[in-house]
Amino acid sequence: MRKNLRIHAPALGLMATAIGLLSYGAWWASPTFDEPFHLLRGLNYWWLGDMRAYYAEPPGFNALTTIPAALATPPSDLTGLAGWPALGRATPAFLAANYELARAAITLGRSAVICVYTLMMLLTYSFCLRIWGLRCAWFALIILCFEPLLLAHGQLLTTDLGLSAGVLGAAIATVHYLRTPGLKPWLWLTAAICFCTLTKISGVVIGPLTAVVVMVRAYVHGPRFSAAKRGKRLAQASLQMLAAALATVICINTVFRFDRTGMRVEQILVEKDAKRRLAQDNILHHLPEGLPIPLPYMYVVSLVHVQLEAKAGRKTYFQGTWRNQGTPRYYPTLLLVQGSPTLLGLLLVAFFLLVRRKQLSLPSQVIAAYAIAWLALVMTSRVNIGFRHALPLLPLLSILAARAGDAFFADKYLRPARFLIYILLGFAPITGILTAPRFLGYFNPLGGSPKRAHTINLVGEDWGQDLRDLATYAREQQINMYYHEYRPGLGLRELEYLGVRANQITCKKLPETGLVAIHATVIARGSCFPSLTRDDAVGQFNEHILLFQISPGVDG
Repeated sequence: MRKNLRIHAPALGLMATAIGLLSYGAWWASPTFDEPFHLLRGLNYWWLGDMRAYYAEPPGFNALTTIPAALATPPSDLTGLAGWPALGRATPAFLAANYELARAAITLGRSAVICVYTLMMLLTYSFCLRIWGLRCAWFALIILCFEPLLLAHGQLLTTDLGLSAGVLGAAIATVHYLRTPGLKPWLWLTAAICFCTLTKISGVVIGPLTAVVVMVRAYVHGPRFSAAKRGKRLAQASLQMLAAALATVICINTVFRFDRTGMRVEQILVEKDAKRRLAQDNILHHLPEGLPIPLPYMYVVSLVHVQLEAKAGRKTYFQGTWRNQGTPRYYPTLLLVQGSPTLLGLLLVAFFLLVRRKQLSLPSQVIAAYAIAWLALVMTSRVNIGFRHALPLLPLLSILAARAGDAFFADKYLRPARFLIYILLGFAPITGILTAPRFLGYFNPLGGSPKRAHTINLVGEDWGQDLRDLATYAREQQINMYYHEYRPGLGLRELEYLGVRANQITCKKLPETGLVAIHATVIARGSCFPSLTRDDAVGQFNEHILLFQISPGVDG
């Protein structure tokens, strides 16, 4: 026992440090614009169970992370909220009813997400320890514990960290499944696929991706698929993947409580939600009208809508200009300018070793396959609203980077250059600790100055988290100011909660004189206050909230 404790003490210390950083960040950061939506989805699952609220987002992870809040918060009548079940309209009413209670519930939800982050660290550590040894496990943990992009979302009540943990779990379960015959590995793999599909709609691709990886390994032989005849191996793999697909369908229906499951295509298309949210030309129009779909109605509508949105895109701010839709360069660029020096440096080491050795082990092949597939997926999407949609890449890349550092150490010909690995790993705690608690909006030196970096990307960096800094300034300076709400119902109530009274201004209506706080994203759009630019600001908070001194004659 003492020996094991001594061996794993560094890992426990690293995880405790990460939990401390996450907990402080969860306390410091004001609620972000999306968190009230996730809170309301989760509470609805336990209090009401109205599946109409799960448009574009399945209930699984929201329900899981709001268990503490659902138990600690007195239930309220959600159907009485204005606009229910449309969360865009119902959420401001929910916040208005009792903001302090809602904020406390968000904090409880954040603590649940931190627990998921902890499980992700434990899973990574145990996997690397079992496959490659203690040194690789330590390296992986160092990266995970201090990676700003992961820490940014590991302290927020959203589904991005949940999907990252789910994709990592699926990749690790696939390695275990391919290396170990028997039923138990299949059960773990199926559970991971179910978790992904119920965390985020984009998680549905993990099932087909896993099936492709498994079929390829069955084609080339392996411990699980050891039959001499290739056809028999492929048949065995196909049956097991079909069984996993069936189990996933059952799991989705169970979590959705079989709400309107089995509707025919013609019935779906005439429903109010489908007619309002789906374009006339979508995949459902190409299916037989009488075909029953063995999935909940809202899950089907969400699948089709997300696919259409990914194809059509959203307006986004990238490299200093607004674009009507995203670009394939978006996520690779953000990885280069927002990934930590440790992660990027060790990935360069990985590339060097791959060119030098020209081979990968089975675990590395599987992890790399998931990472490449996810990067390809997000690059095809025209929805570019922050790195969070590519977040599942980071735990996978962390494992590959850690393995590269470990392999570099083990190579006797590279022994004189080991100090490079020490330097790269030393940057990790420096980056994580110096960035805390302002992880969201982090850019590495490749992004340039903070002002320049926020011209590379702004949407998703300015997410409402900096209102505490604005409130601290207003209290210290004892000033009265005006504030433009980026999302209705949250900003002004958060400032009031933090002890600051601000007067609300609306789009295109500046006061005649006074100090005005406006989010940088609003100024970058230019439609609300065309006379104001970032250069006109007399102050700023983390490049996300800008202060303007309005004088008579300035027109919004």
